[in-house]
Amino acid sequence: DTPFSQGVTAFFGQKATHKLADCTLSSTNSYGAAMVVSLDNNPIKTSSRILVQYVTQARPTDWQDKAAKIDVGGGKVIDGLEVVNFGRAPWRLSNPELRVVISNPKLKSAVALDSNGNATQTVPIVRSAKGVTFQFPAGTLYVVLR
Repeated sequence: DTPFSQGVTAFFGQKATHKLADCTLSSTNSYGAAMVVSLDNNPIKTSSRILVQYVTQARPTDWQDKAAKIDVGGGKVIDGLEVVNFGRAPWRLSNPELRVVISNPKLKSAVALDSNGNATQTVPIVRSAKGVTFQFPAGTLYVVLR
């Protein structure tokens, strides 16, 4: 949580909303990692160009696990998971379920980027006197706001 980059890696299923200095990140994914970064050497609250990145569960195709008891030593056994099948390419990404609020009224538009950094679609945003709000689009890893 700095003026130029703010983010969280969390079990959103346990705590859905994380309020940082200049942004609020809310997700219904069980876990994920989100970063909000200024791209123009200005703080997020006044930046003219911001990158938002979000990832959640990613597993190879056909990945399988099952409930298992795990001996952690000292006579202690805990509940865990055993990997039954490591799967194969390609990797499957769960859809992002992330709501982003950025306290920066200068931002006017958002575009989703593919994994190569190419624009793929315009992202609808809701503007207010305090900033912008948007839902992270499905099938996306990155959004740039301007």
